Amino acid sequence: MSSRDLLPIVVAVGDSDVHEAALTFATDQALREGRGVRLVHVVHSRGAGGPESMLLTLRGAQLVGEQLVHHAAERVQQLSDGRLPVDTVVRTGSTVPVLLEASERADRLVLQHRQQSRFARIFTGSTAAGVAERCGVPMVSVPESWTGPLTAGAHVTVAVDQVHPDEALLRHGFSIAEGLRGTLTVMHAWHLPTAYDDAIADRKAVHRWAAQAQRDLQSRVTELRDDYPGVEVRVHVLHMRPFDALLQASGHSDLLVVGRNRAPRRVPRLGSLTRSLIQESLCPVEVVPALRQAETPASAAHQRTRPTQTVRS
Repeated sequence: MSSRDLLPIVVAVGDSDVHEAALTFATDQALREGRGVRLVHVVHSRGAGGPESMLLTLRGAQLVGEQLVHHAAERVQQLSDGRLPVDTVVRTGSTVPVLLEASERADRLVLQHRQQSRFARIFTGSTAAGVAERCGVPMVSVPESWTGPLTAGAHVTVAVDQVHPDEALLRHGFSIAEGLRGTLTVMHAWHLPTAYDDAIADRKAVHRWAAQAQRDLQSRVTELRDDYPGVEVRVHVLHMRPFDALLQASGHSDLLVVGRNRAPRRVPRLGSLTRSLIQESLCPVEVVPALRQAETPASAAHQRTRPTQTVRS
């Protein structure tokens, strides 16, 4: 199967020249999987307001966008030694809808999130969250401080919000770790609101519950281990605030994987935990859309024509 038969990795190119982390991540993944890279820049509609709408013509804004994606394409070619097919797209419209449309013909969508101390605008948290909550393929938010790339032996952490998580999410994490010849941690963190947590008198009961939760999650993971014999996996159930636990884990992980829950309402909403992680994680965060129960992970991968990964050390 040639790279032309595979869906590309789409990278969102913002209004800044600072995209090194996102380009490095996407290039590394594309080389590993034999994919192309598509660079997408969104020119804001004239009605969006702000000084640029008064001082810059639409054609002028489009020329700036074309220059940004051209520079990004040159950087991808440098990072890949010219081995990747790269194409560029400049569209006019609202950022989130345009990126969602681009993701419909992609294996995944990669954005770069800025450090909070920086003023250079790349993508705001609202943009990343707006894409993540409706994107039909995995969306990866890469911190601008990340230098990568993911190499053999990388450590993947999958965050689960319950001790009986969806099999599809676990398999997704196992598959990534297997492709990287890396290790996997499945993590569940729980914490009651402070007033309730302080009111618990029987601390032994807390330890018993935590031990049972550890056994339940371990059992769930063990059911899948035989399908991924080369993956070393650990299970952690922690009594601490989930955001604190996962932010801490992102400091010693190479990739953090979180699932997007099925929304019972018509309009999807991203949880506050995931929304915070895609802005503050110290490593790349992959937000995986929920798979339908009738859809196996294998069939989902086939629909996106995702091959078995091989590692470029």
